[in-house]
Amino acid sequence: MFIRDKSRSGALTNLLFTQPYVVRLYPNSIRLAIASEDHFHQWRRGLFTSRHPCIFLPRLLMLEEQVIVCFSHCGNHSNRLIQNLHFEAFCYDNNIQFLNPTFSSMRRLYNDPVQTRFSHILDVVRTPIRLLQKAGLAQYVITFNEDDHTEPSVLSGLKGISLVDGWGFRVYEATKKHYHVFRRKYSLRNHYLRNNRLLNLILDFKKRGTVVVGIHVRRGDYAIFQNGDYFYSDDLYNRIIANARVAIGSHLHQEIVFVIFSNERTDFKHCITSRNKWYIDHHLMSQCDYLIGPPSTFTMWASYMGRVPYLHVFRDANVDIGQFRICYG
Repeated sequence: MFIRDKSRSGALTNLLFTQPYVVRLYPNSIRLAIASEDHFHQWRRGLFTSRHPCIFLPRLLMLEEQVIVCFSHCGNHSNRLIQNLHFEAFCYDNNIQFLNPTFSSMRRLYNDPVQTRFSHILDVVRTPIRLLQKAGLAQYVITFNEDDHTEPSVLSGLKGISLVDGWGFRVYEATKKHYHVFRRKYSLRNHYLRNNRLLNLILDFKKRGTVVVGIHVRRGDYAIFQNGDYFYSDDLYNRIIANARVAIGSHLHQEIVFVIFSNERTDFKHCITSRNKWYIDHHLMSQCDYLIGPPSTFTMWASYMGRVPYLHVFRDANVDIGQFRICYG
């Protein structure tokens, strides 16, 4: 379906490129029909989103303007936010239309997030895309892996739709340059924070000059991630908190309060514990003065959104005030 190179694809591709087609998706079938000019203009106006969704091929892929579509996400929640951020920042910086149908389940949370058109057909087309990619017949399907060092510049100057995925795409200059744009776009909608007691408490502490330190206690999937290297015991977190109290206290000479954020129920003495959902914890952590936790994109996203210094700690429980940094994407 996403073949661009006619010389490699034979008579079938010649037939497809001679005549545009509409692929209609029905509950129990997929039907291919010759497309009219009306079909094309309806697709351009976004009218193919009703009872029977469809894909417009191949004219959709032969648009003069460039469109980049992320068709496969990486990880969960924070990973998806950071993956999306870099693709979207690149497109924003280069005046390219960007769509991310993989983001549809999280879109309701944020003020003005990425457009997610085609999310209803993503599961249908993802496997054919992968097969064509492996066969070398999908010229504009590009996976950015961490270890292959593919440069973002490969996306520059293309026409039509380019399908992208992978965890290795990074454009830190763009995510830093357009920080205020993306902070506005990916701030939580107000009704999720209305009358939140912990948010009001954190803001009150800060008004009184108390330093608020967020501690991310990552459990759950970290029991097996990286062979459990970052799955820390309560005793280790207590040592981290004690060391942080000394390191930050000796630097600022102010009262300190610790707020625990975790994906499991915890009970740490002399600390405040959040019982909120993950996306609200993201916002609450972004309101802290410092963030500490094991290596995780969860703290990184909160750091980016609030420009909060964060520190990823290891089993030595060392907390050095000079090692805190702000995530720029």
